[in-house]
Amino acid sequence: MIPLQRQERILAILQEKGTVTLNELFESLPVSHMTVRRDIKKLEEKGRVVSVQGGITLPVRLELDLAHRVKRELHSDLKSQIASLAAQGASERDHVFLDAGTTCLAIAQELTKRDLPRAYVTNDLEIARYLADNTSKQIHFVGGAVDAANLSTEGYGAAQALSRHNIDLAYVSTSSFDLRGMSVTSEEKLAFKEAILSVPRRLMLATDSTKYGRVAPFHALPLTEFDEITTDSHLNVAAVNAIQDMGVKVHLADVGDHAQTGSSGTSAPGVSDHDEDRT
Repeated sequence: MIPLQRQERILAILQEKGTVTLNELFESLPVSHMTVRRDIKKLEEKGRVVSVQGGITLPVRLELDLAHRVKRELHSDLKSQIASLAAQGASERDHVFLDAGTTCLAIAQELTKRDLPRAYVTNDLEIARYLADNTSKQIHFVGGAVDAANLSTEGYGAAQALSRHNIDLAYVSTSSFDLRGMSVTSEEKLAFKEAILSVPRRLMLATDSTKYGRVAPFHALPLTEFDEITTDSHLNVAAVNAIQDMGVKVHLADVGDHAQTGSSGTSAPGVSDHDEDRT
């Protein structure tokens, strides 16, 4: 079988079962285990499959973002530990941009505890309010059309306002990403995310691993545009290694089997073709 035929066979099996183990694929395809793994990597780079522990599954389609009040209650321990690790990247001299989202709100809380940075820029109403109550540093709010559910501004007006700022470090959030990059649910969000590319010297994606393998309608930023990604150690090893192969630094908050109080950064471990993926 040529590679295209094998990959189509893998997708056909997935369409039938939803999730399939590596052993099932090895038994179904008359090629070596390494060849099957290479086919899986190619399919994942195209956004067709997602690696999970011991197998693969189909991407989750995300049509609408959850409201801010809902997202704030989800994976709060993970977000706190990711935020603690992400905040280590900022210095007292930086002008920092904080994207809309509850992970970036957790980063804002960490930065204020450390009396960092020199100035803040954000398009998130909740972050702006928190900073106003908890820091004496400069705060710049990016105006534009308001997304009431997400308590943030978006669209071309917000994008133009953001472009006026010189940012040292931009923290970017997302509800969905894969090896191709992050995606968004609307053209208004797309316009704003694309504008972020032009303003910072350093670009960091800060998100928990549950967002990996989700795909929204609009492709926004390729992962290769980011200097670094800060997430948690539940992100599967295959994805970590693929991201590092792109030249993007990966910082993992070590949360073990369950999120614990506190955080620590770990380097992504190496993986051989005989190692299992982990989530």
